[in-house]
Amino acid sequence: PARPVLAANALATGGLKPDLTLVLDVPAAVGLARLAGAGREREPDRIEQATDGLHDRVAAAFAGARGRGIVHLDATRGPEDVERRAWAAVRRRLRNLSSRNLSSESRV
Repeated sequence: PARPVLAANALATGGLKPDLTLVLDVPAAVGLARLAGAGREREPDRIEQATDGLHDRVAAAFAGARGRGIVHLDATRGPEDVERRAWAAVRRRLRNLSSRNLSSESRV
């Protein structure tokens, strides 16, 4: 299933690739429990109504994501901690991109 997804993504984005992808790792059961406790005022959508098996497979697929610029964050932590770690990852990536751009400019 990965190959068709990657092909569709390449088509949709024109081949653009992100500098940073944050993957919020959370077991499917935890995510579904959070969703149930969110007190929404609308009916669950098709994905939200899917079986636990689908949610487990999707969580496993994201947990297995690897590659340049992919950062996994433990999303079982509190929202403030997850946000703090996410911003730290963004700052690290921006520093890396800035230093790479500065070093390439000095060669001009």
